[in-house]
Amino acid sequence: YTMTEFDLEDGAVLLYADIITPGRTARGERFKYGLLSNKLEIRRNGIPIVCDHFRLEPGIDRAQMAGAFEKYTHMGNVWIVSEQCDKNTLEEVRQAIDPVSSQSDTILAGASRLEGGGVVVRMLGNTVWELQMLVKSIWDHVRVRLLHKPPHQVRK
Repeated sequence: YTMTEFDLEDGAVLLYADIITPGRTARGERFKYGLLSNKLEIRRNGIPIVCDHFRLEPGIDRAQMAGAFEKYTHMGNVWIVSEQCDKNTLEEVRQAIDPVSSQSDTILAGASRLEGGGVVVRMLGNTVWELQMLVKSIWDHVRVRLLHKPPHQVRK
């Protein structure tokens, strides 16, 4: 069980991502855990603008059925919350994910605008590293667009 909460002040920009894996796949332990409950709440000045809850109980829920994970094993989200986000931001994020998801049969991604000022990207994939690369591409784009900063260089 995880609960992640953010309370933003006016003018704050939040870039947050998470990736959920099916377990230890190299050991053949896909979806062998008891329960996953992942909650996210984002508030601006104490007022909720995003409430998201993903719950999966592999013994009961069939993760790889149509309408759920389908053929994918990993799920990711990118949350971009800013009063500066508008329709253009959404279109630019969609352009950033389009080349990756349209040229890949292992990633499915889509973006939606948040009513409180922001964009959420939902992703399905089969490896952590592919979803991480997509997250990095989105973050690089958003850093330039909203923060007027160059892409961040991650050191390993």
